[in-house]
Amino acid sequence: MSYSYAQLNKDNICIGVSTLSGKVDFPHMIPIDNSDGDYIWRKYEKGQWSEEKFKPDIEGVEAPEESVEDKLARLEEQNLILMDAIATMFEEILILRGEE
Repeated sequence: MSYSYAQLNKDNICIGVSTLSGKVDFPHMIPIDNSDGDYIWRKYEKGQWSEEKFKPDIEGVEAPEESVEDKLARLEEQNLILMDAIATMFEEILILRGEE
C-alpha cells in the first residue's frame, strides 16, 4: 500500500507531492487522494485546498537566513523521506523479481 502526501512550505503552499510506502506524521505533509500534481502551488488552510494557485515569484527574491538547527531539522526530515522512497523502490524491485 502507498500513501500520497502534499508537501507544504512555511506559507502552507504545496511545493511537491510524494508517494510513500508508509504513513508519516509531519505537520507539513498533508495526506492527499492522489499524487497527480494538481495540488502543486495550491494553499492549504483550515483543512481545505484553494482553487487559486500561488506560483512563486523567483526573480529578485532572496532566501531567508536559516539557522543551523532549522537546516539540520529540515535535512533530517528530507533524509527520512528519501530513505522511505528508496525502501519503496527496493520493495517494488523485489516484487518484480518475484523475491517477496
